Amino acid sequence: MSDSLVVFNQDYPLVVLVLALVLCLGLILREWFRENRRRLAFRVLGEIFLGVSLLGIIFNPAVKRSLDKSNLIILTDGFDTDQRDSLRRRVPRSRLVTLDSTGNYPILDQYGNVFVLGSGIPQYDLHKFRARSVNFLPANTLTGITQLHIPNRPEQDRNLVVKGEYRTNLPSEKLYLSGPEGVLDSVSVGQANAQFELSFAPKTVGNFIYTLSNEEGSLNERIPLVIQPGKKLKVLMVNSFPTFEVRYLKSHLARKGHEVVVRNQVSQDRYRTEFYNTNERQIQRLTSDELEKHDLLMMDWNSLTNLSRSERNAVDRAIQEEGLGLFIQPEDAVFNSTRWINLERLPVNEEAVTLNLLGDPKVVATYGFDLTTNDLQFALLNTEDEIVALGQRKGIGKVGTAILKDTYRLNLAGDSLVYSILWSGMLNGLAKENVGASSLLAQEDVVYPFEPYEFEVQNPISTELTIDGFRIPLQQNPDIPERWGGTYWARGAGWKNMVIATDTIPFYVHQPGQWRARRAYNRINANRQYFSSQTVDNRTDLYQYKEIPVLWFYLIFLLSAGFLWLEPKL
Repeated sequence: MSDSLVVFNQDYPLVVLVLALVLCLGLILREWFRENRRRLAFRVLGEIFLGVSLLGIIFNPAVKRSLDKSNLIILTDGFDTDQRDSLRRRVPRSRLVTLDSTGNYPILDQYGNVFVLGSGIPQYDLHKFRARSVNFLPANTLTGITQLHIPNRPEQDRNLVVKGEYRTNLPSEKLYLSGPEGVLDSVSVGQANAQFELSFAPKTVGNFIYTLSNEEGSLNERIPLVIQPGKKLKVLMVNSFPTFEVRYLKSHLARKGHEVVVRNQVSQDRYRTEFYNTNERQIQRLTSDELEKHDLLMMDWNSLTNLSRSERNAVDRAIQEEGLGLFIQPEDAVFNSTRWINLERLPVNEEAVTLNLLGDPKVVATYGFDLTTNDLQFALLNTEDEIVALGQRKGIGKVGTAILKDTYRLNLAGDSLVYSILWSGMLNGLAKENVGASSLLAQEDVVYPFEPYEFEVQNPISTELTIDGFRIPLQQNPDIPERWGGTYWARGAGWKNMVIATDTIPFYVHQPGQWRARRAYNRINANRQYFSSQTVDNRTDLYQYKEIPVLWFYLIFLLSAGFLWLEPKL
């Protein structure tokens, strides 16, 4: 930026300035040698003003002005009126702007200090405030659902847990999760317990709208879910001897349509093999070719430790390079070794755990350990305060186990649905991932029509993507090459279909006004993080050049020209 007191916005040749000066001097000399010398000083001054006004019209000069005392106050959704009035009293000479849905911002370079009140600037517009000192004054209180966490790919007949935070001024209030089949679950929340958790098991595949409401009727938020069909797994179960657990589990998996192969050892070199929903074949040894046909390998500890070197290498390679999942059937010996999975466990006196998978608590026996996760480990199944099954990443595959014992008793007691949800959660969490299918990784924030819907598609089978007939250009993620991102501006609310070759991926755009507290909470956090982490230019020592309105030069020209024309007639 120039340090000159005055700058000119037009870059005309120097000859224009020379000609203007010659013209001005010529007019002054003409007045100087005129016989009538009355009002000579006024006539010369008029000639000078005439020349200056012409130069001003041509060159559009701008005058330097400090930004130190230029303030801008931006009001966004949910701002506090008392906070606004107090700020206006402290910063009296400031411009007040209310941000509307069009996102039209004033020219920020004209202001040294910017104040933002309310929920803040939309995340997609924060880049406009880069390197600026912004005083963010968020709304003091939020009421409603501020956080919501749901699984990315909910599946049929698999327990779906909805977690979140509900802020209310009441000491106690009840939330209801409802779907097409009616009320699915409920929970009590209040000022002292804002966190909530609701669960249910979807029965049907498709696109559904679930609702979160309260008993007073002031809350009615829509949760769009795309229920996927449960994945049909290819499971290989290897055991040194048959058990009741394996017997009931293989029957359950076979009834659900999974491909199940069971190999039980009869003697030292003899095996009995069973096949369900798949073709029969000879399986004497665990080879790479055989393991490649399966998504999940389930083994008891004795079979796992007695593998030959070639079999052990084949299993290791299948897990780390092919993504095979390994579930080690729990027994006491599993918790005393770190060969296949490094368990951080603590013995406890209680040898039972209460599982609340469908709102109906069930007591299941355990091996008397309390598990904690470490690096590369994650929970497969947990209660409110403890982990009962965990997995550990190994290459691109996973290895896991559980502390549960004799889960088949749930089936014997008639709790087949709880039994199904329990095992589907553990096995699906370890099974080989289908890396060939396209999947949508949408942004977490709620999106309204005429706002950017930013998404990423993992493993698209084509870069030709359309939404509602409009082609959306995709850009490859430089850090994760299998992900491609794009932006879509919806013209209306409701279900939309993303089409990639033969794949159709549905997603939902919300009606304006829904999830206000959730949007405000996410926006406040995004604004706080952005404005606190960026490098700020010191604008109090900077200046801007404010253009002198050209109307003033036209007015000076008319007055000076009018005076020079009228003066000889007086």
